[in-house]
Amino acid sequence: MSQLSDAYSVEVYCRSNNALPKNLTRPLGLVNGYGFGLHVSRYVEFTPYVAVGMDNVSSSQLEKFFKDDEAKKKKLFTDSTGWFGDVGLKVNILPYPFQIFGIVDYSFLFLKGEIYNTVNNSMGARQHKSGLNFGGGIRYCF
Repeated sequence: MSQLSDAYSVEVYCRSNNALPKNLTRPLGLVNGYGFGLHVSRYVEFTPYVAVGMDNVSSSQLEKFFKDDEAKKKKLFTDSTGWFGDVGLKVNILPYPFQIFGIVDYSFLFLKGEIYNTVNNSMGARQHKSGLNFGGGIRYCF
């Protein structure tokens, strides 16, 4: 095995509002991660990685209510935020110009604000919960 490279990533994403209650206008996530790619052959790469991230489910109606009180606005942010960690392995098969990949990781929520916990629990199967995740796909690299 030889080292391919190490990778550092920052991801920001915004979820679609149609999956959430109407008063939640700005669901936001931020993930910061690091991975280390190892080539086992010219076409196969294994990348173990770790990441830490946050989900925020701000309510525009609550923000309007607290707009003049900075202390309550800060508390609103912490109450509407959940922090999580991911540890995983990504496998890439690299028949250029395509990249076929599979991911397995364990995600765990370690800090949940009161508002975040209530909203997250109300989302049923779409909620962010601790557990084992699987994913995969194909990319075209140009």
